[in-house]
Amino acid sequence: MLRWAQLDAWGDPLTSVLGEINSGGDVDLVDRLRRVLQVFCLPSPPQLLPGIRRAMLEGPETTLTLNAEQERAYRDHCEKVVQILSADDRFTYVTHRALYAM
Repeated sequence: MLRWAQLDAWGDPLTSVLGEINSGGDVDLVDRLRRVLQVFCLPSPPQLLPGIRRAMLEGPETTLTLNAEQERAYRDHCEKVVQILSADDRFTYVTHRALYAM
């Protein structure tokens, strides 16, 4: 919807706001927002949910230990996040990947 409004030539209010957001430079902020929303829409790996639920009940200082299957699911999920946020930019990919214990 954001991309469609950004490309819309009719000048509706959303298109005007998106134009103002992007008028600050060479960065496509609408595209960045779209990628962030894609990350928010990623489903949680089902293998991780039982352990996370247990940890939530025990409190904020609980250590969560993952078995091999859970660790693989966690790493795969982190990789998906990094790929979405990086948008095929190698430098950004390496930088984002450094943020996660993979």
